[in-house]
Amino acid sequence: MSGDEALIHDALVELWAHDGWSDPTYAAVKARFGEEALIDLVVTASYYALLANVMNVARTAAPAGPRLAPQD
Repeated sequence: MSGDEALIHDALVELWAHDGWSDPTYAAVKARFGEEALIDLVVTASYYALLANVMNVARTAAPAGPRLAPQD
């Protein structure tokens, strides 16, 4: 992963594990991407997590067609 990808990954893992960010994580994301992008990141990731939860509870079937291969 690039540095930006690692920062986003680690920030989202922390968000979902702790229902928020530590001050250092918040500061790092804000310093790298800005406050508007910080909010966009949380909203977008949370929206997709919400959709995944709803689809899982509703037992939505996966679409037919090729599937992505697992990454090492």
